[in-house]
Amino acid sequence: PARRDGASRTTVLLALRGARPEDTPHRTVVHTRDRAAELDALSGGGLPSEPTVTVLRPDDPALVPDVGHEAVTVTAVTPPGTDGAE
Repeated sequence: PARRDGASRTTVLLALRGARPEDTPHRTVVHTRDRAAELDALSGGGLPSEPTVTVLRPDDPALVPDVGHEAVTVTAVTPPGTDGAE
């Protein structure tokens, strides 16, 4: 069978002013409302209109810039071979 490339990911790393609120979850996954459309877009080399997005907001002091800032990582699924800038 023909080999299909898997999906890639675009990641944005942020250092935000202000401490992370205590009740904030470490990981939040926002799933697309239409998984089939997301997969169709990705397999066709296009960007999904509503991609699945993961947001990481760690509370480990070793993973944040300092007590006055929080570190946030946002990751979205993208097709292989793109830079995510579209």
